[in-house]
Amino acid sequence: MRNNVPLVCTFFFGFLGVCFVAFLHGPEFCVPFILALMNYGFVVFFVGSGVSYRVFMAVMWLSQLTLLFLVRFCGEKLMSVFPSTSDSMWSRKLRWTVVFNMYTLRMVAFNMDMYEAFRDGPAQRERAVRKHDTNCLECAQMREANRGENSPTTRCYRFRTESSCHPREYNLLSYIAYMLYIPLYVAGPMSSFNAFASHCHCTTVSMPRRQMVLYALRVLTLYLTLIFMLHFTFVNAFRMRPEVFWELSVFESSSLLYYCLAFRG
Repeated sequence: MRNNVPLVCTFFFGFLGVCFVAFLHGPEFCVPFILALMNYGFVVFFVGSGVSYRVFMAVMWLSQLTLLFLVRFCGEKLMSVFPSTSDSMWSRKLRWTVVFNMYTLRMVAFNMDMYEAFRDGPAQRERAVRKHDTNCLECAQMREANRGENSPTTRCYRFRTESSCHPREYNLLSYIAYMLYIPLYVAGPMSSFNAFASHCHCTTVSMPRRQMVLYALRVLTLYLTLIFMLHFTFVNAFRMRPEVFWELSVFESSSLLYYCLAFRG
């Protein structure tokens, strides 16, 4: 049963991610989803063909930068293909082009992790273990806090990033779960695929329960503050009456511009 936990975990994250992205972007969600599937096909082809590291990196970065520019200048035209859904039940809440930069970073991270795992995975894992067993203070502190236990749960985030996963972990289901992982989807922070897959197998013990409760209270406080602020700051109303901007003071106008930048969608 324990061996099925990562599979259930990735399926759960992937299913929720697809539902969330479909809800967030409306019918347009299929565009970034198809681009992500194309990227997976790209990396599988190049890893299987055995090209050199330099060729792989050059082609990958060129294709990703080209895709970024195409989305930047042609993204609105792609969205115009879809009929307006503002009055329907399945309407767009956020344009997919807004979060595509994070999308691209995740695709690049997956591509690099997968290539390195198939090219030099065992040696990379051995180097990471040797390095963090001898020089990593955070790993040592977690082992000490857990009575000297030397298990994957007592490894720091940097180790999980540097240590390649088994090649079978780089499958389509895990890729979709990683790309659409809800807590990091909209604004990050960025996480490598290696770290994500490692956490699906074994969660970390780096955060004590008391610290976790305090962190949850902090997140709740920030959320309530955000809701309270948006209740009195009508950011979207400014778009309907832009001429009001010139009647505001310097502080009011700068604050409003910041809110428009932070909550643009």
